[in-house]
Amino acid sequence: MGDGELRISVDLDEGALCNDGEWDGGEANTGCDEEAARDVQGGCIDNYFALSDIKAGEEFLCSYAQFAGSWKEFGL
Repeated sequence: MGDGELRISVDLDEGALCNDGEWDGGEANTGCDEEAARDVQGGCIDNYFALSDIKAGEEFLCSYAQFAGSWKEFGL
């Protein structure tokens, strides 16, 4: 690296198991719960919290916007 070329990497953490809940006007059911985060080591930086009841068979939905600093840097 160091050649000035822009690179994109894939971060396969817990977020890889979460679909975008805010696509097409939807709503995320996981994310940061500020109140709950105060009682958990790592707070919202290291943890996801259920933002509503998640029923068996329902998928985890998050806000993809929370993962990207600025997609504009990549021309997207």
